Amino acid sequence: MNIFFCDIQGTFSGDEKTRNEDLKKFINNLLKIIEVDNLENLNISFITTGPIVLLKQAITDLIPLLEGIKITLGEQLCDKYIILNSNLFEHRFKAKSDQILALIKKHKPKKVYYAEDNQINQLITSQIINKTYPNIKYVGFLPGTSINHPNIYCGSDRNIAGLNQALESYHQQLEKTILKTIN
Repeated sequence: MNIFFCDIQGTFSGDEKTRNEDLKKFINNLLKIIEVDNLENLNISFITTGPIVLLKQAITDLIPLLEGIKITLGEQLCDKYIILNSNLFEHRFKAKSDQILALIKKHKPKKVYYAEDNQINQLITSQIINKTYPNIKYVGFLPGTSINHPNIYCGSDRNIAGLNQALESYHQQLEKTILKTIN
């Protein structure tokens, strides 16, 4: 199993005028990750400190695009609840990094991807996962900003447009690495 954790506010949210196009591009970028990273599947878990309304909308936006592909929904986390297999459970929210660590411990993924627009959350999560699980490949995506970090890819725009830019930057880096290996 491989997990793609995704923040909602500032990361997965976006302009309603381009929402459908942005979502299709997002799915295509995830499918490219599956292909290039040679994954069997990719499990998406939204993680937000926001209310359940935001979480349910993100799930509703994504579900129609997941049919028949190698992307599935895992645990979905918000301020007071976890949604798993369409069941709603009450839950006390912890820091995002703590929740990610708990799901890593539970599922034992080979690769973890995390899309988060908050630079501090992204860096803390990266450090904690790399120290706690050094054998797990960690890749971060940071829309709306630019930092110099070997495992975090950035997009200049905010929201899903910037997330797509960060995902594309990751693809470009992988393609360069593959070409160097071949030559």
